[in-house]
Amino acid sequence: MTFQDHIKRCNAWTPHLYRPLSVAGHPVGMVRHDHAEALSAFPDIFTVTSDTVRIAATHKTPAQRTQAAAQVLDTLTAQGKAPRSRHELYAVRTAFHNPDLMQIDRGYVAMLGLLAWGIHVNGYVRQPDGRIMIWTGIRSASKTLDPGKLDSMIAGGQPASLSLLENLRKEAAEEAGMSADIAAAARPVGTVSYMMDNAWGIRRDTLFCFDLELPASFVPRNTDGEVERFELIPAEELIEQVRRSQDAKFNVALVILDFALRHGLLDPEKEPDYESLVRGLRAPLSAP
Repeated sequence: MTFQDHIKRCNAWTPHLYRPLSVAGHPVGMVRHDHAEALSAFPDIFTVTSDTVRIAATHKTPAQRTQAAAQVLDTLTAQGKAPRSRHELYAVRTAFHNPDLMQIDRGYVAMLGLLAWGIHVNGYVRQPDGRIMIWTGIRSASKTLDPGKLDSMIAGGQPASLSLLENLRKEAAEEAGMSADIAAAARPVGTVSYMMDNAWGIRRDTLFCFDLELPASFVPRNTDGEVERFELIPAEELIEQVRRSQDAKFNVALVILDFALRHGLLDPEKEPDYESLVRGLRAPLSAP
């Protein structure tokens, strides 16, 4: 296993499986052909051709589109043709700062190949000798996705109703028992992005990364049951563990690699893939 393997794994997708999805004339997603056929059973809401899927033009406002699409997708879920609802709305946009064209339940985002965003916080402690220790979560064994894997101290998808910082504070309280005052010290440091096939479609994700240097006295405490425990791991050990294994949640491996590059924990003189690693962490989220 290598760092490059993690990047390749998170960018493995098959273009010919998809056709583009548009809303109000804007390309927003990528729908697998079998899902497009399922959507074609609802022509009043989805206009489906052999090479495109569109929200019908009769639904003119974001609210109308949101309501109409939810009715279809809930019906498909009941028929076993769509994943379960997550009861959390995500924004449907062409870019993060662009207006919402509609909103969609989080559970259907990959099925429609929509852009999605999230936050990941690297919580770390700097030792007196300068060494960095990283607080790392061990995901609950009950998690559907990557149970028992290493995780960021704080992470979460970005709901439509919150700003990034509001979401960060919410996740910090739920996942690490962290006060808003401590969470406020988190600093944005960039993004990581990737595109990958999954069981229901394709993930086109951008993760907003934050660094949070913590006092030695702080110990994270999970409150939402998603993390089994936290471990404070020397950064060099964690980086080597990611390099040689699949112990980390698939996208967390990229977040840890990004941290290592930014903090000078990988030497460009000694890391033969250094340039391609830097480029690979920010994959273009193209459409077919």
